[in-house]
Amino acid sequence: METGPRSFEIGATTRSSLAIFLVPFMCVWSGGSLGGIYGTQIAKRHFELGISLFGIPFLLGTLLFGSVAMMSLCGKVIVKVDDDDGVIFTGVGPIGWRRRFSWRGVSSIRRTEKTGNRGSTSDQITFDGQKRLNFAANIKTERLEFMLAMLRRKLRESGR
Repeated sequence: METGPRSFEIGATTRSSLAIFLVPFMCVWSGGSLGGIYGTQIAKRHFELGISLFGIPFLLGTLLFGSVAMMSLCGKVIVKVDDDDGVIFTGVGPIGWRRRFSWRGVSSIRRTEKTGNRGSTSDQITFDGQKRLNFAANIKTERLEFMLAMLRRKLRESGR
């Protein structure tokens, strides 16, 4: 999407059919673990330090699984450029990670392979230049190809 003569915004969703499994799993996980650990203390109106400390890994797991579930349900990756100022946003709604970069500093845009845990791989987009930026890992191939093509086109139009 173009927003001005030297500005543009290109994005893709991170929606995935994995949400069909993750969202119900999150409800059971968080409801069972957090409700059982912290809910019982709230209902009794009695704080127990040992049980509360035991619940911290479950709370962290809920945050981790919750963010993955939300990204698979309604997440997005957006590259926004306004003249030379660029921002890569990855998140849900207004909540997420923003990485700033200089558009003039991008010399090439390519598709690279990201190696994850246990040797799994996924494709991502890489900006080369003054600094290397990797993003858009784990989005569907056709969405990644669309973003890659549009970003390369914008780089060519800017004379590089």
